[in-house]
Amino acid sequence: MLMITAAIALSSALFVVMKYSHKKHRKICGLYSYGLSESAQSKPAPVVIFWRGLRQRAWLQRFWEEDFIATELLEKGTIRIKTDNPFLLEKELSGRSCALVVSATNHGGPDLSVVRQAVSKLKPQVLLVISDEKATCPEFDSLIEDVAYYGRQYCHASRNPQYRRLRNVNYIPLGYMNDTKLTEVSHVPDIKSRKHHWGFVGRTTHGGRRRMLETFTLWMGTGDVRSGVPPAAVSECYLNCIFVPQGRGGTTVTCFRHFEASMAGAIPVLCFNTEGDGARDNAVEIQDLIETMDNPPWLVFDTWEEAAKSCQDLLMRPIELQRIQDSILKWWEAMMAVRKTRILLEMQQKER
Repeated sequence: MLMITAAIALSSALFVVMKYSHKKHRKICGLYSYGLSESAQSKPAPVVIFWRGLRQRAWLQRFWEEDFIATELLEKGTIRIKTDNPFLLEKELSGRSCALVVSATNHGGPDLSVVRQAVSKLKPQVLLVISDEKATCPEFDSLIEDVAYYGRQYCHASRNPQYRRLRNVNYIPLGYMNDTKLTEVSHVPDIKSRKHHWGFVGRTTHGGRRRMLETFTLWMGTGDVRSGVPPAAVSECYLNCIFVPQGRGGTTVTCFRHFEASMAGAIPVLCFNTEGDGARDNAVEIQDLIETMDNPPWLVFDTWEEAAKSCQDLLMRPIELQRIQDSILKWWEAMMAVRKTRILLEMQQKER
């Protein structure tokens, strides 16, 4: 059973914010000004750098998945640094193991040539490429051979063949958004303890979601449907629902909802045939998602009518429902353990 405590969430990473002037890149505060000098501890703490590009808005704000990366993928005690100019960290990172998280989106992330220079100078063991649903940046995969661990979120294979399963690409889940409170969950309710047969959090008019929600309401009654709610409401909803239908996101089928629901012990339900932008690629995207995420035991159907009817039938089989929930929680734990263990091993190589 998944056991995640608030203490882990709060202590998993120390915070250091590196601010720089956009025009002069003037350093305002530094790594060692926080008492983290080499003499202060037996070995230098590992560092994770969250790098936004100069052209991105609100560059100092957190990545949506910052808490997830720092808490679930990296070693406890890893120092978080946010910057728009990681080159100024070269000397201070000497002797430290380092993970570099790059925002490669269509909204002005660092150019590939600049990222390549940073990798050459900072020598991170781990490079995580964070993108969005619309980003198709396969050129970043050319950095695979320059780091020990190269990870990225989306597999846009149906949109760009260059994404198709490069051997050394490690696909990481989107995880959960900041402030969803999933890290404070100490006990995941079993199936019989859940108040709602189904639930959904998000925009209800996106793509084919309206039909999805109407179909589930018709077959299974009113669900716990929430829109425009704060992130903390996500965990509250999913911890009390049995099923969570998964319509397309803004552009692709992959979204935070798959993983947030799984962590909360709800059962994601996907559909091959749906409506909305890119719907013709839905089946291929679902297959890519399942394969790159180590075959999660989610429920996948051809149509929303088939999905809703099958979920209704499963409500009469609580033992089978509990088996499905258990398998999802075990899958999540094992899938994350593989990624975290590999990242830890690669970063520890620097310390030896």
